[in-house]
Amino acid sequence: LDYDGTCVSTPHRTSPPPSEVQAEILRLLTTHVKVAIASGRGPSVIEELRRWIPREHWRSVLVGIYNGGVINPLSDGVQRGSSATGELKRAADILRDRLVGAGWSISPRGWQITVERNGFAVVDAAASVAAVIGAEFGSSLKVIKSGHSVDIVPGTSSKREVVDRLEVERSDVLLVGDQGGVGGNDFELLSYSELSLSVDTVSADATRCWNLSNDGTSGPALLAGYLRAVVSRRGVARLALASEVIRGPQ
Repeated sequence: LDYDGTCVSTPHRTSPPPSEVQAEILRLLTTHVKVAIASGRGPSVIEELRRWIPREHWRSVLVGIYNGGVINPLSDGVQRGSSATGELKRAADILRDRLVGAGWSISPRGWQITVERNGFAVVDAAASVAAVIGAEFGSSLKVIKSGHSVDIVPGTSSKREVVDRLEVERSDVLLVGDQGGVGGNDFELLSYSELSLSVDTVSADATRCWNLSNDGTSGPALLAGYLRAVVSRRGVARLALASEVIRGPQ
């Protein structure tokens, strides 16, 4: 699962997930279904998860932060971000020098740079950042957007690494995110398997990354519907979708 925009809504991303999302995730954990979180955030998402997931489940939850740059079980110590070095530091310096206009916020960390621009759509900010980064770094750095910011990460970082770390067949993993279009920070994740669902934007690939809402429900409310459809019996979990589970609250 992606976190911001999926488990929590983007405007309320500093708050815990809605109670129905928490309840479904905890239900899956109690039936021994593995859960993994792949987030663009740093250690703050680990701290948040620990507030509502009981300690006895921490070893069963895998968490990838910084878009897959750092991956550990929830039970492990929180790895704090260090200052940017190498290409990331140089990229941050170039962005400060070349980005046109006011309102830019550039936050370099050890595993990624987060860029925001007050008063401007994320897609416009992403295009400006990509124009600068692409010209200087080619494929060695990637520019990806979430619902609220733009991240620059090493070309080797990917949310797909979180899936691989589960050490199960990719076809046995349900992938859910919100930014499934090209350039979104869930595009690589949701294009990794045919068993992938979006709670918001989708890609043009008709074989995966479906949004199954039939009434405009999105974000955490739609995620809760997807998770309710995961049924676990006798150690086997399956996705049993029906129209009533993908409608919003009645």
